[in-house]
Amino acid sequence: MFVVPPIDERHFPPVLSMAMSCAVNGDTTLQRIDIGNDPLRRVQIEVFGKDIAMKAPHLYARIKDKIDPKAYKDLRFLFFRMRNISDTAVREIELVYGLWEKDDLETRVERHFKAEIAD
Repeated sequence: MFVVPPIDERHFPPVLSMAMSCAVNGDTTLQRIDIGNDPLRRVQIEVFGKDIAMKAPHLYARIKDKIDPKAYKDLRFLFFRMRNISDTAVREIELVYGLWEKDDLETRVERHFKAEIAD
């Protein structure tokens, strides 16, 4: 799950991108996934706002000690549900994802994330 707070209210909310790349378990080649057209439906995105505690209490329970939605005028929570992205158990993952600027659909702000998966 990623939290997207507004940097500038004029450009918020951003526009979702339907492409992401990922690599697992130290693989150096990122695999691009077209979320909207993937026949295997390996990645799904769920979007929540400040109402996450009511709409997805199981997700909110995981983040409630890390962020207070009431502290922001507006924000979005992007929850990525992934399945069948590897033939082996995922121990580490690298994700590349970006959102499009609301007022400039030619500009995609992309970020790289790496995480180790705890047992």
